[in-house]
Formats: sequence, structure tokens, C-alpha cells
Amino acid sequence: MNVKQIRDPNLKPLPENVRDVKIALIGAGSASLSCASFLARLGYNNVHIYEKANYSGGLVTSEIPPNRSNISDVEWEADMARELGVKIFYNKEFGKDVT
Repeated sequence: MNVKQIRDPNLKPLPENVRDVKIALIGAGSASLSCASFLARLGYNNVHIYEKANYSGGLVTSEIPPNRSNISDVEWEADMARELGVKIFYNKEFGKDVT
């Protein structure tokens, strides 16, 4: 649709001490991708997702058969989050690579 993901210009800017707070989400599943996108749209600048696999989507991509879910849709969601400034780190396991 070629619609850029942007922060709503009508929203009041977040205070500086709040917008740069570090936010880490564990796992790049549907919930984390959605949460990260909403946080970025609200104006948070430092949102990171850590995923232990080398792909996004969580159970949608690892457990649901491809004929029932479209993996390209999940990648589209991840790309939309990245457009907003969310950083996704793959091959990072919680408790091992990230503490």
C-alpha cells in the first residue's frame, strides 16, 4: 500500500527523559511486533526486539503450516516495525546472549 509507518503528528511529544528509555521485548512473535510498533508510534526511540531464531513471527512461522499462514505477511509486519525505528536482533537467546 506504500503507506509509511509514522508517528501521529497530532500527538504531543513525549518528555525527553521518557522517549529515550530503553525498551527490550523478548521474542519477535506477533505480540512483540505489535507492541514495538505501537510504542514506536507513540514516540519511543529505543525499542529493541531480541529473537533467538533467525526469523520473525514466533509460532506463526515455526508451528502453523504454510498453507494456513503466510510467512511474507509476518515479514511485512517486521519491516513495518523497522520503518518506525525498531531494531530486531536475531540469534539472541534470553539468558544466554541477553541478560
